[in-house]
Amino acid sequence: MKSNALPFIQIGVISKAQGLKGEVKVLLSDEFPLDIEALDLVYIRNQRGDLQPQRIQHLRVEEKANQQSFFVQFDGIADRASAEQLRNKTLFIDESQIEQVLVEEEEVVDVIDFNVMDNHNEEIGYVYDIMENPAHPILEVATTKGSLLIPFVDEFVVQVDTERQIIRCKNLNQLRDTDASD
Repeated sequence: MKSNALPFIQIGVISKAQGLKGEVKVLLSDEFPLDIEALDLVYIRNQRGDLQPQRIQHLRVEEKANQQSFFVQFDGIADRASAEQLRNKTLFIDESQIEQVLVEEEEVVDVIDFNVMDNHNEEIGYVYDIMENPAHPILEVATTKGSLLIPFVDEFVVQVDTERQIIRCKNLNQLRDTDASD
């Protein structure tokens, strides 16, 4: 008789088919901050209840309104009908993979009170808090015009200089409200 304790960890669920070529939208669990881009293999439970390996052929990350969506193309899933059959299926990874795909949150924790500079070397403000977000942390920065939320991702954060306590950022104009008075 099989043991119920499987060496697998639930990481998310397939919410829907996306497009006509077999891509699916994946909603990640909030329990573990994962680097989904580091995954190449997941497991999906079949009708019998067995976990079947499913290789990730392509992964696309889309960011809108400070939220990330993950779209996955699996090997062998080439059309919408096949993708629809995966709807509401739970994704698992092998327990041994968790260390490879876990996102380390420690690097963000000690940036509170760091000065934030833009790519023109102008001071923007300082980090007064960090918002936890399933996709990535968000820096809360006090500025002379209020506060600014900066996703702690490569698109916005260029460098963290821990010695001088400076965070260098780019593309901040995308995050600021465009106001007629500016």
